[in-house]
Amino acid sequence: MEFPTAEQQALHWWLVNGSEIIKRGRDPDPIAAAGIPAVSMEEQTILSMADYKQIALVPSTHSTVRWHDLSGGITEKQALAAAMIDAKSRSLNSDILHFAATVDEGGQIITSAIERGLMASGLAHLKSLHIDPDIITPSGFLISFDSEHIIQADLGFEKILRAKQLIAPAEPALIDQLAGQGDIHNLDNTIVDVALVDTPSQRLVNFRSGLFAKKTRATVSARQKRILAGMIAALLLISLAIPIVQWIRYARAADAADEAALVAAKTELGQVANIEEAERRLDEQMTNESRGNRIYSAPSSALFSAVQMAPAVAVDRLGYRQDGTLSARLSASRNEEINPVLIALQQNGFQLTATPTTDATGMAKADITLRAP
Repeated sequence: MEFPTAEQQALHWWLVNGSEIIKRGRDPDPIAAAGIPAVSMEEQTILSMADYKQIALVPSTHSTVRWHDLSGGITEKQALAAAMIDAKSRSLNSDILHFAATVDEGGQIITSAIERGLMASGLAHLKSLHIDPDIITPSGFLISFDSEHIIQADLGFEKILRAKQLIAPAEPALIDQLAGQGDIHNLDNTIVDVALVDTPSQRLVNFRSGLFAKKTRATVSARQKRILAGMIAALLLISLAIPIVQWIRYARAADAADEAALVAAKTELGQVANIEEAERRLDEQMTNESRGNRIYSAPSSALFSAVQMAPAVAVDRLGYRQDGTLSARLSASRNEEINPVLIALQQNGFQLTATPTTDATGMAKADITLRAP
């Protein structure tokens, strides 16, 4: 398409599919005129024809092209940088120009310049039409030069003159000046069409660099969306599973502790039906023996009350000695999860010892003894 150089402008455009121009025209809105549907995504309108390369052609009256002869065994990257410096030094008002460079198929280094203000306003104009060109290049690069002739080509929006190191508007004064240097050959429109079709395959000077580089849009494929949705679902399930697993661990630990306590009570009391009966009979026995707080229920209830406040902590083992000492092994993922249990027991006045360890799986353990005051 033609690069806009004015606010209100009907632009020449060509729609190419494969090796054929299937539509062409000159309209204020090329996308609508070409019949290309637009879709809305994330509050921005984008072209639905993402596989098509969008190329904008800058009229030769608004761009300057230079050819550079650089040698000395330098790399292509170094040569391009040197050519850019050379082009800036040879340009008037270089501070308001935007420069780009390339190496053509013949190894010739070429630079071109355009006013930054025109570049910015033209891009804004195209964006308002939902167009974001991949390449913005001087129009003269469409036409290959002929070493025997000066070529004149009609691109629709302008006529240009093309020679080996010449791209210029076909103005009468310039034509008269060049007439003595060789024949001026008018290019047939069918050949111009072929040049338009071949444009994407050429090594062009592209003004979409530096400050005006095209921003890439991050796209997510349908497969990536499915993977992302699966990961989110898995994360939610894991988030729900963690407290459920901790609750199950706590419930199992509590059941195991009750069973261990019941076995310990039977050695003292004989046959008992359940843990509630064992606690009642032990309380009665301790009271009769005047052992006060040194009954099993005092430290055990304190321990389980503290553990209940820390869901991440489980009781792996529980024991009780005749001297009123309760022993237990606590486990958790980290020692920091066990510490609140120990602090709560100490704050309730119990005499406490604790030995931290780590098992083979990396779980934090704490072997504790607990006595009532």
